[in-house]
Amino acid sequence: MPSRTALLTDLFETPPIAPRPVALPKPRLSRLAGLESVAPLADRPTATLDVMRGARRLLWSMNFTVATEVTLPNGLRADVVGFAPSGTIWIVEAKSCWADFAQDRKWQNYQPWCHVFALAVDLNFPIERLEPGLDVILCDRYGGHVEGAPECRTMTPRAVRDMQRALIRRLGEAERERDLASRIEV
Repeated sequence: MPSRTALLTDLFETPPIAPRPVALPKPRLSRLAGLESVAPLADRPTATLDVMRGARRLLWSMNFTVATEVTLPNGLRADVVGFAPSGTIWIVEAKSCWADFAQDRKWQNYQPWCHVFALAVDLNFPIERLEPGLDVILCDRYGGHVEGAPECRTMTPRAVRDMQRALIRRLGEAERERDLASRIEV
């Protein structure tokens, strides 16, 4: 039987499969339509966590492998990264309000590391103020809906491999965190 190192080497040495379009789930408009903000009086960190939770739940519903707080190969940290069974990589940046979006422009450096980049925003976010062509996911804490058809970019094989490594590293960190937490609980 091949060693774990050999299997990982094969995984990274295999040329990536060209991304195929991901079938988006039908929006649950009954859940999202007419709702007010996730937390109208919530502070930004709480609202951001609710938006991230909704984005994760949407990607899980699309059969993605999802990781949060992933350190990208360029050193930036992405809020949510999703890997589709087809090989498509999504990076989702959660923004709780316009001020959060306006002060943080580092998300533009995420685009070389994904096939699809999207902003996950609260239902009250003024999406009409966003620049055209930016993919948006409207979220509440229970799920989300992709506005329109996301633009799928091409990635270099090296970028795909580096993102696969980043995901493996993050999933390993999450496992260690769970293991440590289980040892601490009495």
